[in-house]
Amino acid sequence: MRRRSTLKRILLVDDDEILRELMRLLLEDEGYAVDECVDGEKGLHALEAVDYQLVIADLRMPVMDGARFLREAVKRGFTIPPVIIFSGNSGDEVTDELESLPVSLVLNKPVNPDELLRVVREII
Repeated sequence: MRRRSTLKRILLVDDDEILRELMRLLLEDEGYAVDECVDGEKGLHALEAVDYQLVIADLRMPVMDGARFLREAVKRGFTIPPVIIFSGNSGDEVTDELESLPVSLVLNKPVNPDELLRVVREII
């Protein structure tokens, strides 16, 4: 059973603990509820349990990367909210990898906090 909430909930999926914590604190300071997962596999469990307004995921992670996470969520028939992907790479390789996946935006790492907040406000 999925939990429903009136809070604006964000799922943050990234294997970098420090970056994840900094982004969580930044987003929580803006009034968002943030759930963190260390990889796409754990992110799938979270998507199954909670209705999120936004997913922010790293493209490159061990166990299950961001692209595979999204492919699997689609395959399982999950309702997928808007998705922001973080990538340390840019260009055609990333575009090709994410083609046909429900990605709203790709942001390059390192992420500018002001840009992240602006984009999150626009999407939510």
